[in-house]
Amino acid sequence: MEKTDCFEVGRIRKTFGYKGEMIASVREGFYSTIEKEGSVFIETDGELVPYFFSNLEDESSDSIRLSFDEISDVDLARPLCGKEMWIPSDVIPPALLAEALELEIEGYEVSDINHGLLGTATGLELYPQHYVLKIRHGRREILVPYVTAYIHTVDHKEKRIVLQTPEGLIEAYLK
Repeated sequence: MEKTDCFEVGRIRKTFGYKGEMIASVREGFYSTIEKEGSVFIETDGELVPYFFSNLEDESSDSIRLSFDEISDVDLARPLCGKEMWIPSDVIPPALLAEALELEIEGYEVSDINHGLLGTATGLELYPQHYVLKIRHGRREILVPYVTAYIHTVDHKEKRIVLQTPEGLIEAYLK
């Protein structure tokens, strides 16, 4: 599983008790999706590894208590503290994903490998087949399908999106 195919839904904050339980922060609205999925992915040695829940409880509006099948004591749980939890984007209800992504990327600087700086992301819009990234380019708006094939990198720390769009797509907006 690649990060570009997933969405970050929370972060493990701390251990709880001595049997390997943990407390995690979860994005608003994502608890039921996580519960339904039955697992999350956590980055380990540069790869996303699946962890299956043996217990999952809603603690508060943004917090859950969880334990994983493979984690049976606090010493095994401790290395997971501070790690992000991911789930595949395609299992998230489209409206929830669009809302979360729109909040996530609004204001990001958007560039294209072949065209350089395009402008600023103003959000995402859900179309029948996929999401469309809206980019403010001066007085114009550029619309680019927000699909894995066109996304080169998304850097949340630098608030930057780099696209690699097919020939002709960006040119149509720059004429």
